[in-house]
Amino acid sequence: MTNAITYHGATPEGVRGKDDFFSRELNFASITSFNVAEVHVNVRYPEVGWAQNIVSDMVVRILTGRLYLFIHGEPEESAQCYCKGDTLLIPKERIYYWVPELPGVLYIVSSPPWAKEEQRLLTF
Repeated sequence: MTNAITYHGATPEGVRGKDDFFSRELNFASITSFNVAEVHVNVRYPEVGWAQNIVSDMVVRILTGRLYLFIHGEPEESAQCYCKGDTLLIPKERIYYWVPELPGVLYIVSSPPWAKEEQRLLTF
């Protein structure tokens, strides 16, 4: 993959990334009930298989782009398309993957705070 990760500006602490996405997490010491992430999705996420958050519910706001959200157990043709301005809930334990039609930036609020250790990457 060539340059699938995008970030504009200096790279802050807390930035994680792979070839399929870029994430900057914003944690506030005085708030322990949720955290916030800015996620850039340029190619399918996860690259193969499905993602599942075991603990956190996520409220996702689409800041830019056009992305399809595929939910495990639902027909592929029923994938929802989300565009700039759309907001959705991905409840904990929901199994999903994203496919961008146009690269997108997502603003995600997770409660309780999301942690890498709680995410499963699944293949069926």
